[in-house]
Amino acid sequence: MKYTVFALIGAAFLSGCATPAPVAASYLSRFDAKTSNALVSTCLLESKWPLYNSPEYRQAGERRRSQMRNSPGLEVRDMQAMCWSASRLPAEATAARCKDLIEVKKKRLGQRRAQHVERVADICERMTGLSIKTGS
Repeated sequence: MKYTVFALIGAAFLSGCATPAPVAASYLSRFDAKTSNALVSTCLLESKWPLYNSPEYRQAGERRRSQMRNSPGLEVRDMQAMCWSASRLPAEATAARCKDLIEVKKKRLGQRRAQHVERVADICERMTGLSIKTGS
């Protein structure tokens, strides 16, 4: 009986050392889960930047700020949707969507917000693995 228990414990330890089965290439993502979560979080945080840095938000009271956070503008919603769908869409589609968002941001925000546009382009490049030309 004693040897059976030791054999079972030994088998349990050895089974933990086994290599996992190979994963098919179709199931592999462009980036692993930790990187994916970090990039999506960074993207979502950066998507809210125009809201938090708008004069209306800065001058509003707490109740109005809460209302603005709960119903952000079209620019913020479009970028959030891009962030959430980036891991499901092909890299080329995500890159094209990023380029469109960056062009809208450049027209709307102008040169005074160039750092925000550069950060968005950097996030898009890391998410897709493709070069996103900002063309300042």
